[in-house]
Amino acid sequence: ALFSWMEAVLAALLATTRPASSCSLLTTSSARAHHGYSLPAGRAATTARATVAPARRIFAMARNKRSAVDGDEDCERAKSTAQLSSGKKRARPAAAKAAPSQGVVDARTAGGEGASSGPAYWLLKSEPSDYSIADMHADGVTAWDGVRSTFARANMRRMRVGDLCLFYHSSAGPKGTGVVGTVAVVREAYPDPADEAWVCVDVAFRSRMHTPLLLSELKALAQQPEGAPIADLVLFRQSRLSVQPVPAASWDFIVGGKAHSTA
Repeated sequence: ALFSWMEAVLAALLATTRPASSCSLLTTSSARAHHGYSLPAGRAATTARATVAPARRIFAMARNKRSAVDGDEDCERAKSTAQLSSGKKRARPAAAKAAPSQGVVDARTAGGEGASSGPAYWLLKSEPSDYSIADMHADGVTAWDGVRSTFARANMRRMRVGDLCLFYHSSAGPKGTGVVGTVAVVREAYPDPADEAWVCVDVAFRSRMHTPLLLSELKALAQQPEGAPIADLVLFRQSRLSVQPVPAASWDFIVGGKAHSTA
């Protein structure tokens, strides 16, 4: 549209080179003709040339600019065509590496012994005021629900039927917080009925300790040479994690009675 307008202006200005009597396209000449007079032929020609020259320069500058733009676009298209024909692709940013999940460990390899065909071992926490080992004993089987931790959920999804778990009383004070019994997984992870974004598993009662193995005792044992099997328990590093893996050696040390005999 710009160039069409410029061409129209240029054509109109070129018409001013005629005698003054026919020069009616210039604004000044039209105005004077309206009042009944016009410029002499010499002055009209001079005025026309003075007006046409800048218009021609403007038109030439616009045309050169457009040519330069077209040339740049042609150059870019040529480069793109060359890249495609040669098979070269534009570099893409490297994908960010996912950070390792803390507290999410496969209990089957937690002891560093590789994959095992036997059961994996876990620790499940519950406040006794909410659900105790006595309640577990009375129910026989229960759904372990209400877990609202992404790390705990990931661990529950790794559980398999036959896996064994330490039943742990949490937030029960210095004389009540600790391992109080064991349960077994009898149903693998499924959506929590209260909120399907989370999961639960079904566990069955196995045993109840006559004397709880308190957290304070476990920590003291872990500092002794004979307590080496429990030195790396996740319980000591992430005390708030409600579902956590337990190495097989730690399970044997705790459930096999060695912990009580050492304490």
